[in-house]
Amino acid sequence: MKNLSINSVIRMAAVASAFTLTYAASVSAQTLITPDLKAPAGAYSLSKTGMVIRAHQINLTRFPGEQNSIENVARELSGGFGPSLSGATNGPLTGGLWQADYLNYALDPNCPVDFDSQWYVFSAPTLAFPGIVTDPSAVNVSTFACEIITYLNLPAGTNRLVVGSGDSFRLTIGAGDNPFDISALQPANGVFSGSRNYDTNLIVLNVQSAGVYPVRIVYGQGGGTAGLQFYSLADLGSPEFPNFVPYLINDPDRSGYELTSYQPAALPITPSKAYVSLLTPLPGAAGGFISCVPMHSFPLPSRRPTPNWPAN
Repeated sequence: MKNLSINSVIRMAAVASAFTLTYAASVSAQTLITPDLKAPAGAYSLSKTGMVIRAHQINLTRFPGEQNSIENVARELSGGFGPSLSGATNGPLTGGLWQADYLNYALDPNCPVDFDSQWYVFSAPTLAFPGIVTDPSAVNVSTFACEIITYLNLPAGTNRLVVGSGDSFRLTIGAGDNPFDISALQPANGVFSGSRNYDTNLIVLNVQSAGVYPVRIVYGQGGGTAGLQFYSLADLGSPEFPNFVPYLINDPDRSGYELTSYQPAALPITPSKAYVSLLTPLPGAAGGFISCVPMHSFPLPSRRPTPNWPAN
């Protein structure tokens, strides 16, 4: 493994599945995770594993340009395409959010992403996206977005995470009690902006100090395959013969090889310091919606309830 070049393809035999997963990523593209990014103990609850999800669904195609660009997905989440259909925002948690033990989602849990070859079949059940209307006679089911917040417990050393998505996603690691800042660290290979069939991104982290870190995943779906998975790869082999086995984050099988993440200690999440949560359009972004003047939003409160989670 140490001799693989930057364009190498890692092929890992999936022990719990009948097929071989392929992750097109560089083993040398590691992102350094420094101790100053750790979340304080008061930001998360050790008694509540899992994550919280804000869902948003609209009955139209995002614009301009590529509807599944991260810029368009962020615009939807900020209310730029209008309010969400009510089903998506009727979660049982404060602010209409949803709770999830793990991310293993498909529009049709009985037929995940049309059995795409990159979809990993875990023993844990595949779940339906929370709050998303799936009746095609009622809504264009394919245009929706999710924002996932969790606090991920990472051991020191090399950690291999995988996000599988159809279509777009962006994973960032915040700092301290703030998972929302637009300047949050985006690891190498931690984003796919655009449309694709379900596929995976391998994210390799070099964690300097074991601890719990704030993680935010933005996911966008618009047409075609809809699937989202978040898992880690545990090396159960040897230095000479590595054997990477996938385990969902908070895998309910509790094998001892899975990584654990926690829900926020309280909702709404209220970072202690001012920050920029939204910039529209993003600097250098192509397209953008028409305006007579540049539109740049800088919400800089000292404390702001439910940051970047506007009413839908």
